[in-house]
Amino acid sequence: MGYSLGLIARSQADIEKASRKICEQFPEVKVIAAAFDVVDDVNSEDFIRRVCSELGSISVLVNNAGFYKPGTSSIPLEDVKRSIDVNFLAAVRFVQAVVPSMKKLVAGTFLI
Repeated sequence: MGYSLGLIARSQADIEKASRKICEQFPEVKVIAAAFDVVDDVNSEDFIRRVCSELGSISVLVNNAGFYKPGTSSIPLEDVKRSIDVNFLAAVRFVQAVVPSMKKLVAGTFLI
């Protein structure tokens, strides 16, 4: 559909494999990929800046990171904190980071 992609994974091997498959199937697509944990504020912000710099404005964001550890009230507090950080706070960080870019795309456009 003409989109370029900024992709993130925790594992370098995973992100390289995904990037390679996309580029093989869609050679016209530009892919910027990085391996880091989405709870890392600095890497997250740097990645968004890089994507905007190399690809221009961001028009679509898919927050797909997730952490789940099954259990009951006996789940260690560290796992609960990790779940909140990955499943909620990381999504908020990325939304806040890309909204300025998205606003530039719709500047002057009437939205209902």
